[in-house]
Amino acid sequence: MSRRRGFTLLELLTVIAMLTVLTGALSSAVASARRRTRIVRADAEVHEISNAILAYENISENKSLNGHAMSDQEATEKNLGFILGDGGKTAGGEKIPVLFNGAVSSDGKLHDPWGTPYHVSIEVTQESPEEDEVGKELSTILYLPNFYRLGELERQ
Repeated sequence: MSRRRGFTLLELLTVIAMLTVLTGALSSAVASARRRTRIVRADAEVHEISNAILAYENISENKSLNGHAMSDQEATEKNLGFILGDGGKTAGGEKIPVLFNGAVSSDGKLHDPWGTPYHVSIEVTQESPEEDEVGKELSTILYLPNFYRLGELERQ
């Protein structure tokens, strides 16, 4: 009987090919999971920014966002200061709390998970609110600047 002392070239190439296929499948799964994580994070941040803006409107002295109207501007520390801790005082004199604890980058902007600054539009549709109904004088629009990177099903 003869004893084999190692792998043949064919066996070695087969093992290398199998490892390559498995590595490719794993890296594809990791990339897909990363992409999904970014989408979920961006969606959560947009909801949080929107809720912070609406909360500010609800607790501000005149129950409106007059003076904070924006038309498709980058979300920066300066123009969103009213929800980042520079909100002023309520009618009762209490300081308005920090409503959004997002990570402001060194350039003073709020970036989405892809590195693009968020854009904010706040439109005040009625100059002097007559009614005390939430939403009568306000329309808030926030959007993901990278929305069209998503697939058709993810945008719905």
